[in-house]
Amino acid sequence: MLVVDDDWLNQDLLEGILSTVGYPTLQAQNAEKAIMLAQNEHPDLIILDVRLPKVNGFEICTQLKSNPKTAHIPIIMITGHKTDEDEIKAQDARADLFIERTVNTDKLLDYIHNILNQ
Repeated sequence: MLVVDDDWLNQDLLEGILSTVGYPTLQAQNAEKAIMLAQNEHPDLIILDVRLPKVNGFEICTQLKSNPKTAHIPIIMITGHKTDEDEIKAQDARADLFIERTVNTDKLLDYIHNILNQ
């Protein structure tokens, strides 16, 4: 799994959650590294923060979903403040799921399990 977030605390939290159930993780703090890792490492899933410096998560998601090398990778977009406008942007970017960061751990793991087993 690839966790893309510019906040180290959020990255460590997600990595901790994922590692407790056996999901190895890669981490990226920006668009360039996220795209490079997605293309070279082919993660099973990407958890992508909306608010990133320079290039936001919607733009990254659009780039990844438009690239034949990465289009198949499921993307869960995550945000601290979910709005209807952002929900539409996530759909337009072809995110597989758009959730708030406050979702509890069990629900997040259920989402991941369901997406990986489709």
